[in-house]
Amino acid sequence: AGGACVPKLCRNGVKADGTVTDTVSMYDKKAEKVATTADDLATVNAAYEIYQTATPVEIALPSGVKASVKKVSKTAAGTYVFEMQADDCYSMLFGHGAHKPINFTVSIGADGKIIDIITTSHAESNGFGKKCATEEFYASFRGATREDVLDSVPAFDINDFDPEDYEASIIPDGTTGPGIIANATVTTYYYQNAVLDAFDAFLKLTENA
Repeated sequence: AGGACVPKLCRNGVKADGTVTDTVSMYDKKAEKVATTADDLATVNAAYEIYQTATPVEIALPSGVKASVKKVSKTAAGTYVFEMQADDCYSMLFGHGAHKPINFTVSIGADGKIIDIITTSHAESNGFGKKCATEEFYASFRGATREDVLDSVPAFDINDFDPEDYEASIIPDGTTGPGIIANATVTTYYYQNAVLDAFDAFLKLTENA
């Protein structure tokens, strides 16, 4: 009404990279000034309230978390945003000794389900890590619980993994589940286990909440 510029409300969540574009898109404080009806103003105020509660604030890491958990933030709505660092398969497989970890961020909602995930940097080879930074990969995690990820972890012992015979443990095409990367078994294993480390930190943060 009256040409009011009101923000569009999106699904209630927070992007894994810490932005709030999944919660409130195009929130503009100026919208308050051009909202000409009570309904318009109520929409703007509701959007701003969600915007405020979705902004993550860094909190202290609980004791006993795994080294892969580098930082954690929390929103007023109870979403935890974890900055993670997974091992890389490239140096482990080929023994170059240059540790080039996979860095990613994962947000876990108050209900214990993954809201979103994003790989922020990695140096994996195309053959093993190419698919750990795609929308399809991220989508496989959304809505997953700790148990879902645990059930999806490849069943092999990383300590007995033979770089000379890595094809024997390759995840076949068509295999589905949170974080599954077909033909990239080691990257899948490391990534998924880091996600499980985030869940363990989540449980420590929420067990006494």
